[in-house]
Amino acid sequence: IVGKEGMRELASINASKAAYAKEKLASSGATFPFGGKFFNEFVIETKRPASELLTELAKEGIFGGVNLGRWYPGMDNGILVCATEMNTKAEIDRYAEALRRAL
Repeated sequence: IVGKEGMRELASINASKAAYAKEKLASSGATFPFGGKFFNEFVIETKRPASELLTELAKEGIFGGVNLGRWYPGMDNGILVCATEMNTKAEIDRYAEALRRAL
């Protein structure tokens, strides 16, 4: 059990990793259809259908996120991405590079 202070630290790490991921994915060609603040999840949009892109990333052993088109009409190119304390910066960098190649 991490306790009150541990939860704060964990939340700070999650927010930091997600901000890092968003910055890296932006430099890879992803766009962000929704503005505003976020915690550890955000939506990216790509020029390719999410189903194709996620399949391609999976071939490299990367879980690229959740295809929003499955539940939201008009979001066929939208992917819900999450980063937490469990993701290393190296993993995020690898994801961003694979995304850049796939786009």
